[in-house]
Amino acid sequence: MNESTLTRLKIIVERAVRPVRASMSHKRKMREELLAHVIGVFEEESAKLSDEGAALERTASRFGNPALVTSELQQSVPASDGIERVWQGRPGEPTWQMAFRFAWVSGALALILAVFFLVVEFLCVGWISAWPGEAFILLFYPVLALPVFLAGLVFLTDWMEKALYAPTGRSWIKFALGAGGSWLFMLLWFAGVTWHAEWRHWHWLLIMGCAAVGAPGFTYGLTQSSIRRKRYDAEWARLDIA
Repeated sequence: MNESTLTRLKIIVERAVRPVRASMSHKRKMREELLAHVIGVFEEESAKLSDEGAALERTASRFGNPALVTSELQQSVPASDGIERVWQGRPGEPTWQMAFRFAWVSGALALILAVFFLVVEFLCVGWISAWPGEAFILLFYPVLALPVFLAGLVFLTDWMEKALYAPTGRSWIKFALGAGGSWLFMLLWFAGVTWHAEWRHWHWLLIMGCAAVGAPGFTYGLTQSSIRRKRYDAEWARLDIA
């Protein structure tokens, strides 16, 4: 099967999948399953007809009305996918928007969990006014720490991505600055999270050091994942389904 034929099969699939309101990961699964199906149908028809053009027409005919397939796919999307849609966002969204979305979603979830813990504690043991102030700080600290951490990773990943894959070519200076920024960010964030720890215990220093050392590699891994996802989205978005 040549590239042109595969592209035409992808167009058959994309006509049905693109209008579906679902998370990016769910739509990717739909595309993979439907593409495997239409490839199988095409190979079957091609073997019978010995004509690629006719086999493509038969494949499209057997696939059915794209609008009806879209409706069936939409009905198969679970309600829980809405949460995944919010978390994953949409292809091509600005970096600041992604960082803000990660920040408010993680902050909201951390706040809900903190309040839930307080309610359970109150119902089980009674009023919690006897708690020391530090306990409340530790309980609600993730409400601020998680948004800062995730938003920071988004901006650092975007910086490293532009350093490695900018249209003008790679900039190793920007890459080195991104790696150094990842190290410093992780070091400062971890220091802030563990500000209450007993610093005389060496294991805190060891954990903090390992986290900081691994930060550039972690950010680089996120960059590669982001690039693969963007290339995949761009490949399907370029298909002319009109």
